[in-house]
Amino acid sequence: MAKYCTNCGKKLKEGEVCDCSKNNEQTNIEVSKTLKKGANIAVDFLTKPVETLKKYVEKDNFVISVLFIVLAGISTGLFTIAILKETLGLFFGSYDSVFGTLMYEEVNYFKYFILTALGVIGISFLEAGLLLFFTNSIYKQKTNYKQLVNLIAPLSIYTIIGSLIAILGVYISIYVILFILIAFGLMNLIVLTLASKEIIKLDNNKLIYSIVGTKLSTIVIVAIILSIF
Repeated sequence: MAKYCTNCGKKLKEGEVCDCSKNNEQTNIEVSKTLKKGANIAVDFLTKPVETLKKYVEKDNFVISVLFIVLAGISTGLFTIAILKETLGLFFGSYDSVFGTLMYEEVNYFKYFILTALGVIGISFLEAGLLLFFTNSIYKQKTNYKQLVNLIAPLSIYTIIGSLIAILGVYISIYVILFILIAFGLMNLIVLTLASKEIIKLDNNKLIYSIVGTKLSTIVIVAIILSIF
């Protein structure tokens, strides 16, 4: 009679012991190490952003970079839901009607969360590709895509923190939200510029044009996509 593992369902030979438990344990250890490493990098980045970013790019941190970008997408999605609920609540709250209540309750918040999260994730990878185009194709500076993803990804830490604080700002004032978004946006741009100077090795003029070109191209592409859909 055939034997099967009670955990994973794998068919076992006579006397064979399934090693799925060991594999699962090893996977859990690797995940724990990755999360701990990511947390340590985030703390170092907040205290010494340029130095940390320079060291970070030189190592193989692509998995952690993807983690930062995904978390930025999630946090921005949560901010979108918060500001959407507050805005609709203020608007429909002024109408004492069944129609207003139904409109408020039938908004697909999950849809807007997913769209925002995917948008933020996509923009991060898009910016890395555009920066590669400007530095590699136009200015002939040797760079690679993974390196530039690693350059841009830790900046998502500002997006994560800014979005979470901005969620609280939704219930305080629109001016608080604007202040937070502008402050963290400036930090993002300043650190990107200073770190890029150390990492990409372009002269100041070419570097500025590369970063500005990347940001403006991103805005144009996103605007085109939004106009289509």
